[in-house]
Amino acid sequence: MSAPLLRADLTIVEQIFRNEQSFVVKDPTTHKYFRFRPVEIRVMRLFDGARSAADVAEQLVADGVRVSVATVEGFARKLLGLGLLERTLVERTTQQLERLRAERRRTRSLIRGELLRLRFSFGDPDAFLTRTYPLVRWCFTPVFVVTSLLLFAVYAYIMISQRDTYARDLSATFAFGAMTPWSVVVIIVAFSLLTAIHELGHAYACKHFGGKVHEMGVMLLFCMPAFYANVNDAWSFPERRARLWVTAAGAWIEFVVTAVIAIVWLLIAPGSVLSQLAIATMLVGGIFNLLTNANPLLPLDGYFALGDWLEITNLRQRSQAYAGTWIRRHALREEVQLPALDRREARILLGYGASSWLYGTVILVTIALSVIRWADHTLGMLVSGLLLLTVLYMTRGIGGTLLVWVRTVVAIGVRALAGSSARRARWRNGLIAALLLLIIFAFVPVGLTASGTFVVLPSTALTVTAPSAGVVASVFVREGDVLALGAPVLRLANFDLVRTELRESRSDDSLRSWAMRARARARSGDVTVLDAQSGAAAARLGAARRQAEALSVRAGVAGMVVSPRPEQLLGRRVQLGDTLLRLADLSTLEAVVQLRGAGALGVRVGNPVRMLSLENAAEPLVGVVESVAAASNRMLSADGVVEVRVKLSRDTLLRAGASGEARVVWRRSTLLGAIVWNVRSRLRSDLLL
Repeated sequence: MSAPLLRADLTIVEQIFRNEQSFVVKDPTTHKYFRFRPVEIRVMRLFDGARSAADVAEQLVADGVRVSVATVEGFARKLLGLGLLERTLVERTTQQLERLRAERRRTRSLIRGELLRLRFSFGDPDAFLTRTYPLVRWCFTPVFVVTSLLLFAVYAYIMISQRDTYARDLSATFAFGAMTPWSVVVIIVAFSLLTAIHELGHAYACKHFGGKVHEMGVMLLFCMPAFYANVNDAWSFPERRARLWVTAAGAWIEFVVTAVIAIVWLLIAPGSVLSQLAIATMLVGGIFNLLTNANPLLPLDGYFALGDWLEITNLRQRSQAYAGTWIRRHALREEVQLPALDRREARILLGYGASSWLYGTVILVTIALSVIRWADHTLGMLVSGLLLLTVLYMTRGIGGTLLVWVRTVVAIGVRALAGSSARRARWRNGLIAALLLLIIFAFVPVGLTASGTFVVLPSTALTVTAPSAGVVASVFVREGDVLALGAPVLRLANFDLVRTELRESRSDDSLRSWAMRARARARSGDVTVLDAQSGAAAARLGAARRQAEALSVRAGVAGMVVSPRPEQLLGRRVQLGDTLLRLADLSTLEAVVQLRGAGALGVRVGNPVRMLSLENAAEPLVGVVESVAAASNRMLSADGVVEVRVKLSRDTLLRAGASGEARVVWRRSTLLGAIVWNVRSRLRSDLLL
């Protein structure tokens, strides 16, 4: 390289990094950022296109910096590879062709990022943010900051003082057993609006401190949709305070919006659509925001704030690479060299790398197993097998790394057995320890369990029958209504009985009138006959009225209406003794458990059951299996569904309709036996039938 020339469009920003002077170089073309030491910047500024590498080395030696020509040439080649030096016409043409090819590849694939952090870009929003920034400039004033702190205090007070009301409203709409398609829509709307506001907060904060935002879009973070904004330009800010404000701006404005919504929630009517949206907003913008954005193990605000605070760039990538190299060197005994780091940075990278890798693996495995289990129960073994192959393909990088480690461990074991006696002794001790561990696994008692969902239902029911023939004129109940003893249920209309009542009423009135006339004329004989006839007519009238009163059917027990759609009885003609509806006796409750899988087929009467209700998760219920039956032949053949009934005591706090999770211990085994059984059940469930 004859005379290297530094690009004139580069931006060089001085920063204090780890209490030392450093410089950040921003490439406006590729939107990449590079950190250099002061001596490197000094050399870069000598690359003016007029000096050769030898001239630059001579100038540096004259300034007191001892450096060789080969070192200057190597540094120039490094800068050229990073794209920070001007290129010749041929080099620029080649680079442009490579850039066009890369753009075509990016056009064909809109998805970017890692497996657990897939991104879908909307494009460059910088011009839009520049035009609209004056509209939100007031959010970066001291008055807004103070007002926000007051809103945070009000929000905390509302959540503490109204925690019982909020928990009740939250469980009524968004609990696991109470979720409906409408609840899912409300959650998605609240989450989308809040994440959009959150990312706009990051973007406008970056604009406020002089940065640029060249990418916004949607990403799938651990399979959950969310917006994102690329504010990497904050790395070029000279002050760390500005970088931290950009990181905190998203969560800050999200908490402000959540606090305002919490105040609105107190003022609106409960149960309305706006109230449900407010509850979902308080859940997503409050609790969920703390668990995700404040979690440094997720590549979100907490992670970037931790990196700024520790002053370690690319913390996630460097820590995972360092942890992998450390494991290969110290655990797998490979001949690899660790990067030269001070003790503080090495401990941070090792701890964070191991924690983030373990956290991501657990989340990925949990999601994958849940999806595969759902597919197996819903769509069958073939679809679940295809999903498993898809997951293995998507995680082929992790699987390849594990295979390399397994091969390395085997090679190390072979070398160790062929090595010195001391090494053989260490391996012999390790094998003895493994054997002891296997023996412990073979004797530690555990229970094989089958799990499923349960719902609380009355164990006895009362049939309400028609007291007379007639037509159902009114229905006062709906399915699921809880009735007190003697509460009206429905009313029948009998037109023959109505006509009889009218006829007897007229006859009684006429006889009474004739008897009064006979008394007025002093005809005692007629009075006696008419009084006798009037009494008989009154008796017939009373009987007719009692029959009419009996047509109003009332609840014979305190219970719940379990007949489907009783309102459809309206207008129907019934005969004496016909079944009208069924009332379940609430004084006798039982839990009906739906068990699935191979383990469910081994459940027998008398097995212990442990249940956890969604209404009262703090107090699990304990019982025994009273009866076992297949839910249906079709379901049994498809999913192995078994229905188990467990009687509940009278002092239980659960009400009819409550639901939750249940687990039945159907056989006692050892820890090793439980592992073998679980592996067999997942590989070949038909072996257990």
